[in-house]
Amino acid sequence: MGWGALQNGALLRQAGTEGFRALLTMDKRIPDQQNVRRIGLAIVIIRAPNSRMANLRPLVPEILRALRETEPGHHRFVGIE
Repeated sequence: MGWGALQNGALLRQAGTEGFRALLTMDKRIPDQQNVRRIGLAIVIIRAPNSRMANLRPLVPEILRALRETEPGHHRFVGIE
């Protein structure tokens, strides 16, 4: 999409402007670093030891449920600490 130069809040704002509804991430600090309500995206934050498929695959049902249920402007954690 040509967004390679965008970082952090600018990237999130662009995604919201372009009509994206949600962001799926493993960055646990987003709620502390960004104004999630103002950005207008539903943010689903995965808590897992790492991003290896073996750790993420069991979380897929919970991730899909969170993506359906989390309203734009809010965030939700899924997985284990």
